[in-house]
Amino acid sequence: MRVAVIGCGDIAQVMHIPYLIELPDIDVHAVVDATPSRAAGVAEQYNIPHHHTDAETLLAERASELDGVVIATPVDQHAKPAITALEAGLSAFIEKPLAVSITEAEAILTAAEESRGVAMVGYNKRYDASFIRFQKEIAAMESEDLVSVYDVDPDHWRIFHEVYDTVGEPVSDDLRARSERLQQTAAK
Repeated sequence: MRVAVIGCGDIAQVMHIPYLIELPDIDVHAVVDATPSRAAGVAEQYNIPHHHTDAETLLAERASELDGVVIATPVDQHAKPAITALEAGLSAFIEKPLAVSITEAEAILTAAEESRGVAMVGYNKRYDASFIRFQKEIAAMESEDLVSVYDVDPDHWRIFHEVYDTVGEPVSDDLRARSERLQQTAAK
């Protein structure tokens, strides 16, 4: 199966790409990131043959070479590449949450229903044994007042880049601000 990863931020570099690379039946064929140096750096680090700075270009040029995409962009940028990929008949693994609005979520659902591809919202704890046990424990409680659970250091970002070898500079302040504005607008 040949896939592209759209969005090469921390979660893509720490989880998605390394795990995909390990799978013998998966070929990570391309990566996309809005930060050119990160797209190129990730492609070089993992020996991925193609890199792009926008999903539209990737899908226009390479959809026929792919079986699916992993979408790990900021949530306000999930809908358009998911819909385009599904319309091209590709499967799409979309990081949680699916979308920033009901309208976008419904558009993705419609594209999935009309596609020969499969769409899945990624939630990394869905099949985790500890999470399943936690769900059963909560369901068995007569009532709950407060439940707190930490599966990692709650302040893990303070050491994140010391532990993981990620590529590229942080997302630009302009891109971060634009993403936050879009998310806030969509939530209204």
